[in-house]
Amino acid sequence: MGQVFILAILLQGCVGLLATLAAANQYEGKFIKVTDGDTITILHEGKELRIRLAEIDVPERGVAFWRKSRKALAGCVAGKVVWVFEVDIDHYERIVGTSVC
Repeated sequence: MGQVFILAILLQGCVGLLATLAAANQYEGKFIKVTDGDTITILHEGKELRIRLAEIDVPERGVAFWRKSRKALAGCVAGKVVWVFEVDIDHYERIVGTSVC
């Protein structure tokens, strides 16, 4: 009985997440550059969009290991098409979003 309840809760969470992603602004574009370990630029419909990746925490520019985090992110997205699901807009007017590539 307890396992069925837990499964129902998990399914409800997944349905909620899918509904949120479906309702969010979505962007598809070719990766252009990495600004730092949590910000990329993509080319979407002929326009450059700065994307801050949601739900990750990396060292800020100038802090130890920030270059390594930037290089690691570049290695993940270089040469790829990126899909972004908008979560928010930050105070730098970047799109904050989850991403798939």
